[in-house]
Amino acid sequence: MRERLTMPPSEMYYKYLIQPYIDDDNRLSFYNQIQMNLTHAMMLSKQGIISDDTAKALVRCLLDMNAEGPSSVQIWKEEDDYYANFERNIINRVGKEIGGQLHTGRSRNDLGSTLARMNVRDNLVNMIPLVLDLQHTLLEFAEKYADQVMTGYTHMQPAQPITLGYYFSAIAEALERDVQRLLAAYDRMNYCTLGSGASFGTSFPLDRQITAKDLGFYGPVHNTMDAVVTRDYLLEIMADFSILASTLSRMATDMYQWTMDEFAYMEVSDSMAASSSIMPQKKNPAALEYIRAKSAHLAAGYVDIFMALKGTAFIHSREGAGETLHYYWDASLQLEAILHLMKDTLLSSKFKPQNMERVNQNFCTVTELADALVKEEGLPFRSAHGIVGKCVQATYNNGLKCTDITKEVMEKASLDEIGRVISWDTERIQEALSARRSVEGKDHCYGAPSPAETLRMAAEMREHLADFEGGYAERTEALDAAKKALFDKAEQYCG
Repeated sequence: MRERLTMPPSEMYYKYLIQPYIDDDNRLSFYNQIQMNLTHAMMLSKQGIISDDTAKALVRCLLDMNAEGPSSVQIWKEEDDYYANFERNIINRVGKEIGGQLHTGRSRNDLGSTLARMNVRDNLVNMIPLVLDLQHTLLEFAEKYADQVMTGYTHMQPAQPITLGYYFSAIAEALERDVQRLLAAYDRMNYCTLGSGASFGTSFPLDRQITAKDLGFYGPVHNTMDAVVTRDYLLEIMADFSILASTLSRMATDMYQWTMDEFAYMEVSDSMAASSSIMPQKKNPAALEYIRAKSAHLAAGYVDIFMALKGTAFIHSREGAGETLHYYWDASLQLEAILHLMKDTLLSSKFKPQNMERVNQNFCTVTELADALVKEEGLPFRSAHGIVGKCVQATYNNGLKCTDITKEVMEKASLDEIGRVISWDTERIQEALSARRSVEGKDHCYGAPSPAETLRMAAEMREHLADFEGGYAERTEALDAAKKALFDKAEQYCG
């Protein structure tokens, strides 16, 4: 393919710009390359562009290579890329007169853009089940710990009571949106660019609908220029990956803090921890640290693709066609690691409910006391807020706990705030301050942290999860069916 050029690639050009891509393509693209060539050869014959005998020889050659696997592809240094090497292997097997006709009506540009979509599609097909699996685990934890009351935080300060199960249901709901985004990204990406030529179509009467269907796509990308030069689906998928990783990083940060001695809400398994070379007592929650760090690689991958695209014209170029995928594969491996590490950390960790009981002592229940004053005394909320704030000040500033708010404390606070005494006995005050009473009293509030609401939400998300799994199965079954149909057609075609 280098007839226009008088010199082979230089050593550095080959080392840095050709060989890495060839190695990646042979690993990622071999089987998709086979499928893409099979459908193209048969379509060329059907359209009368090449003879049946030529197409059958090509199809048989491709089926033989498919059976032999990626190791059957010999690589020549003087060839520019994987496709050039792939074509040369075919020509070596069937001769140039036959093998040279396979490239009729197409360019490496539409080949490369189709392969990129097929490879990324394969990657999504492998990634989505990992997200669904983690969501299953989170819903199991939401149900298991729906009654385990603990402190909810805002600004890293005790805020109001929640349950551990409610926390996990919140993360599960965030992952539900991630699954929706990934399935939608799959659907937007799953259109074929084969037959678009260099960007501008071809005068050969190709049938792009046939090749799109054979490869499991919903149909062709309409505009042949858009088909070849667009990589916006990579930006969309990487944005989805980054959002998912960000949520899991935030969850890992919470769990990281829960492992601190000052919290001691949970303890990670020894199998997910590291020790110290100098401090014998150390048990470091290493898996959580790696999850947080790896999420940065996802964000970096998005920025990398964005920057590779943003400065290019809306034309085919090596920046858009090749470099956009450079960090995608590493980013997807990082996300795969995050999903596995998070699930294993959850399943192997030990939660310590007894240490969550401080929820009744750290003043996170006093909003309930203010609400009770509104309901029972008819006070404006701002006045009730002021009374309870003075109660907190009187106890907290004296080194006391929430359980030390007494009848006398409230009487003084109410007199100071509203000019009259509200006299509740201490037992009544402490009943209003109960963390369990707080969460159980929110049954009527849609989506609130009551055990009943947590279980309702988990049940609803399980239904959604079943729908997602069904939708995922439909997509993968369609891909598998298209692949089987293509190979069946190829076997029948060449007898």
